[in-house]
Amino acid sequence: MKIHVLTYVAVTIGLSACGLRADEFVSLFDGKSLKGWTQRNGTATYRIEGDTIVGKTSDGSPNSFLCTDKLYDNFELQFEVKVDDRLNSGVQIRSQTKDGPQGRVNGPQVEIEATGPDGSFSGYVYGEAAGGWMSPDDIRKAHKHFKNGEWNKYRVIANGANIKVWLNDHQISDLNDEAKLKSHPKGFIGLQVHGIGEGQGPYEVAWRNLKIKELPATKLDIAGTWNYVNGQSNGEAIGEDRLQGDITITADSLTLQGPDAKFVFEYKIDSSKKPNAIHMIITESPFGTGAEANGIVRRTGEQLELCYAMEGDAPEKFEAGENSGHRYLVLEKKK
Repeated sequence: MKIHVLTYVAVTIGLSACGLRADEFVSLFDGKSLKGWTQRNGTATYRIEGDTIVGKTSDGSPNSFLCTDKLYDNFELQFEVKVDDRLNSGVQIRSQTKDGPQGRVNGPQVEIEATGPDGSFSGYVYGEAAGGWMSPDDIRKAHKHFKNGEWNKYRVIANGANIKVWLNDHQISDLNDEAKLKSHPKGFIGLQVHGIGEGQGPYEVAWRNLKIKELPATKLDIAGTWNYVNGQSNGEAIGEDRLQGDITITADSLTLQGPDAKFVFEYKIDSSKKPNAIHMIITESPFGTGAEANGIVRRTGEQLELCYAMEGDAPEKFEAGENSGHRYLVLEKKK
């Protein structure tokens, strides 16, 4: 039996741990080569000096980035950095390129800059080619925790929509940005050498003790009562008459009490996949039980999205185009 009754469905998720074991850090730099890294965008140079990666500006070059080949989503990143007082820099996290591998690097950036007369914004989060400052203006205050001409210790934790940053053991950022998580859920780590104009520099920035620890996925909390907002099936809108009734979600089940019938579903999530994959089984309905479907699910603030295949493999995107065999539902948490 196909789960056509899943027009009425939302999801309940107990998110299991995924990723590397969260007990040890892994070095991002082997100390002798740049294996596992790829340079993108500008023409700054990157070289190895002992246990350090040194980036040097190139006259007239735009921003340059030395990027990990591996992509990361939830993690704790630690590194030390020393930068020329006249050079701005940063470390990209969860970043990507626009329009293919050679495109513009974009995504969240942990700010690195020397302390001037008015202080420094080091440790705040900037959206590189992604909308500018992510740290709100009323939170972003200049400070003097960055030590000019010395090694500075950073600690960055990115877990779900939350990004925390410490600089020399002072917490600078505690940022929640659901929109950026949606657009940049996973990506590379990138070491920035900021672009300079003609006739300036050369300036250098150096990193050492780069290490990362992948974290279990943040548990997705969707318990409560939800309302339907809209839906689509095979490219056609689902009528409002089929989107009636509240959905009650607990830790391991979903119940829909519709106008004419009750439906109960059980769910399992594979959080090692991005987006989160969901397997659904109907356990109570007037049409029988045991029918299954595969889908994907995500939450952004008070909105929940579910897209599933009525048969076969789960969709790859949150859309239900014509003849796709997919259904896409948008739910809103009831206030």
